[in-house]
Amino acid sequence: MTKKQRMIKQNLFEDQQQHLEARMEKLSMFTQEHFEEYSEKKLSELKRRMMDLSTLVDNLCLKLFECIEYDLLGKLQFSSHLHRVVSYNPNGVEKASEINSLSGL
Repeated sequence: MTKKQRMIKQNLFEDQQQHLEARMEKLSMFTQEHFEEYSEKKLSELKRRMMDLSTLVDNLCLKLFECIEYDLLGKLQFSSHLHRVVSYNPNGVEKASEINSLSGL
């Protein structure tokens, strides 16, 4: 990989990282809302926006993982050491909680 290609891929990664961070901040702000003061209509709209944003965040996470694995670590796949990024799983938190509860942690 040339220095120019590496810089392009690094910029792409950082751009995706910034998009993810901004969307996570926005999603986090939704949790600070005073839901008890909202009408049914406003609650319904907020729920829709949160679901849309959650889907977007999920897609951005997937793109970020793919960028790391294929673009940033891609050249390492052909080296003598095997480097691998664990595949992105949108249910990772739930699965980790299940494993912890089964193991008594």
